[in-house]
Amino acid sequence: MIKRIIPSALALSALLTAGCGTRETVESKPTVNPPAPTQAKTQVANSARVSAEKNSFAEVAPHLDLGGQFYLYLSTEQFIPRIEEMLKLYGEIGIQTVKSTGESTKEIELGMKIARQFLLDSGLRDISGFGASSFALEKGFYRNRGILHHYPDRGQGGFWQLLGGKVHEQGVLKLLPTSTALVSHGDLDALRIYDWFKKIVKENGDSPWAAEINKSVDQAEKMFGLEKTLRSYGGEVGIAITLHPERTISLPGGIKLPEPGLALFIKIKDDSLQKLLASTTAAFEPKTEKVGATTITYHDIPLPETVPMKVSASFFQADGYLVLTSSLELAKEILAVQAGGKGVASTAEFQKLAKDMDLKGNQIHFVSRRVSETMVTIQKMAMASLPDDASRKLMEKFLRSNEIVSGLVVIRCLPEGVLYDGRIDSR
Repeated sequence: MIKRIIPSALALSALLTAGCGTRETVESKPTVNPPAPTQAKTQVANSARVSAEKNSFAEVAPHLDLGGQFYLYLSTEQFIPRIEEMLKLYGEIGIQTVKSTGESTKEIELGMKIARQFLLDSGLRDISGFGASSFALEKGFYRNRGILHHYPDRGQGGFWQLLGGKVHEQGVLKLLPTSTALVSHGDLDALRIYDWFKKIVKENGDSPWAAEINKSVDQAEKMFGLEKTLRSYGGEVGIAITLHPERTISLPGGIKLPEPGLALFIKIKDDSLQKLLASTTAAFEPKTEKVGATTITYHDIPLPETVPMKVSASFFQADGYLVLTSSLELAKEILAVQAGGKGVASTAEFQKLAKDMDLKGNQIHFVSRRVSETMVTIQKMAMASLPDDASRKLMEKFLRSNEIVSGLVVIRCLPEGVLYDGRIDSR
C-alpha cells in the first residue's frame, strides 16, 4: 500500500519544484480508462452541499481518479494569503529582537524586503490548491496523478513561468539507448532565473552583498561570456543513467553488476556551450573520434585498479542537444539511436508503461525495474558481509518487503496549473 501512495506524495513534491509558463499551452488529453475524472465534476456540481468557504475542488477533481487506492485534495486559498502576514509578523519580531541587542537591523530588513518581493514576483500566492490520486488500472499497475492548481486568469508569476510554457514532444527519447535505466529530463528557463536574480540585485544595489554579486557576475562575463552562454541554452536539461545488460563490472565476492553509465543532455540554440566546453578541456589534451558526421571529443580518465570500469569523459552535439557522457561507448550508443537504431522508447517495459499515456509535456521521468533489481543485488552482497545470523535474518525480511518496480511520469503545463501523470508497475 505504501508503494502505491508514495508516488502520489512524490508527485506533490515534483509539482512544488516546477513551474510553467502560460504563453502557449494546450489542454491535456483525458484518459479513457477509468472514467472517474470525467464523473468527478458532475458529482461535485450535483452535490447538495456547498462549502461555506471558496475552494477549487470542482476544478481539481476532474484531473484525478475517484475510487482508487489514494485520494487527496487540499485547498490553500485560506492559507496562502496568510503567508505574507506571517512573513511580516516574523520580520517585525526579528527586527525587535535585533534592536534589543543594539545591533543594526539593516540586514534583516533587507532580507525581509527580498522575501516579500519573491512572494510577489513568484506567483506562489496564486496556488488555489493541490490534489493527488492513485488508481489501480490493473492489479499491481497504478495510475498516479497530481495537480498544483491555479485559476486560469492567474499563474503569471515567475514560479509558473520557469518551466517554459508550450508542451512538446520529448525529443530526448530519440537519443536514449535501450540500456537507459533512469532518466529525468525537462524544461527549465535558466535565463528567466538569471534575469530575475539580476532584478533583485539591481533593486538592492546599495547593499554590500549586491556589490559582491555584481563583481562576481562581471568576472564570469569576462571569463566566458556568462549572458551570451545562458542565451545559447535552449531551455531543456536532463540526466540519464544507463545499466548495460551485456557489459558487466565485477565486485568482490563474485558479484557482477550491469556496467553503469551517465549522460547529461542540454538543449542548445548554437555551438557556444560546446566551444566553451572545448576551451576549458583543452588543457587535458582530449582525443576525438568521428562517428558519421558527428565528432566526439573525449578524455580518458585514469582510475584506481580497484575500480572495475573505464571512464572516458565525452561530449558532442546531437539533434540540437549538447550531450556529455561518461564513456566513449555510451556516446556511440546515443548516436546509433539518433541514426535510427532502437532506443529505450522501443523497449517492452517502456511501451507497457506508456500505453494510453500522452507523452507530450514539459518534463519526463522514467525508472526501469533494473534499478530495483540492481539495488537488491547490492543489498544481498551487503547482507552476505553481515557478522551474525540475526542481522542477516533482519536484512532478509527487509529485502522481502522490497518490490521490483518501474515507473514513467510526464509533467505538463495546463492553463490551470501543473499536472503530474504517472504510471507505476509493481507486477
